[in-house]
Amino acid sequence: MKQYPAFPITHGCTDRTDGSFGSRDERQQWFAQHYPHTPYFEVHQKHTGTVLVLDGKVQPSEAYNTTADAIVSKQKNIIMAVKTADCVPVLLYDPAAQVGAVIHSGWKGTLANIVQKTVHAMKQQGASAYHIQAFLGPAINACCYSVSDKRIAAFTEAGLPVHGNSLCLAELVAIQLKREGVDDIIAPITCTSCQSERYFSYRREGPDHGTMISFVCL
Repeated sequence: MKQYPAFPITHGCTDRTDGSFGSRDERQQWFAQHYPHTPYFEVHQKHTGTVLVLDGKVQPSEAYNTTADAIVSKQKNIIMAVKTADCVPVLLYDPAAQVGAVIHSGWKGTLANIVQKTVHAMKQQGASAYHIQAFLGPAINACCYSVSDKRIAAFTEAGLPVHGNSLCLAELVAIQLKREGVDDIIAPITCTSCQSERYFSYRREGPDHGTMISFVCL
């Protein structure tokens, strides 16, 4: 599991060495082992632009049955997580307002402005773009992510850069964060498809791919 000391709260991104977490039971067991007695929240990810805000009333089972691709909260002593296998896991935290968020941003979510919507939801909880710190976990890079002309055109129309017929999703997410005023971004250069010894990848492995989890613990 990878952690970065510069990111100010408990967090992590699993990789192949931690195993695959394709089922909810596997994820629950892992969190129960590593973070006992800490409620664990995830949503039903469907590549949307929808953000779930935890207000202290939403239970983990309710969150799991909610279709969304980002979670925002200022609750203490909870875990918020997303699962990925090429898409960008984005971890956000405002240490001044003590508001955190996790985002699953694939190409659809990126076009749906999931990052912008999450930052706005954080602001509604008292966060400031100036104070928000961002960490971008492992994702597929442009070297392995060629897409159709139609998809390239959609990103070009959205004012987002492309690399010939390829996309670098982490680069696009970083641009969207900066457009919202978030400049404190940790974005290690990775490629889930290239680095097969370390990461799972939907593009490389197909429907039977493994699953990684990225999380913050408030």
